[in-house]
Amino acid sequence: MRGACRCSDRDRARYRRRLSGPLLDRFDLAISMSRPDVEDLVGGPRGESSAEVGERVRFARLEAATRGVRCNSELPTSSLEETVRMSPEAAALLERRLRSGALSARGFHRVRRVARTIADLDRVGAVVGELQVAEALSLRDVRQTLLADGDQ
Repeated sequence: MRGACRCSDRDRARYRRRLSGPLLDRFDLAISMSRPDVEDLVGGPRGESSAEVGERVRFARLEAATRGVRCNSELPTSSLEETVRMSPEAAALLERRLRSGALSARGFHRVRRVARTIADLDRVGAVVGELQVAEALSLRDVRQTLLADGDQ
């Protein structure tokens, strides 16, 4: 595939060994990107306009400002219970990930902040739902994205 990694398996394995769990735990978002298909570029459905996205971001930043921060990543851990209220389903999803060992305490707090931002972008109100938590968890799948064996 054009644009794919040309590194040898040995080089990729050496790189993966250098990435430790505690370092990866500090990444809030890890997104795998691949080259778009030509058909998607020339004939695919149009996404949101930049103006629409910009308006959602402005709204999310205003919401964060009401919490006393520039953006939700700055929310202190001590205020998360108050500022990131979750639906029972969202809380249960996070608890399952914690109990399974798939999420550290640091990761738990970081996912909550990202889910709050997603909820603000979605304009869902004060309570973060299961969909926002699931999206935040999927965006955090650091090891799968950064340590994937296959080429993108």
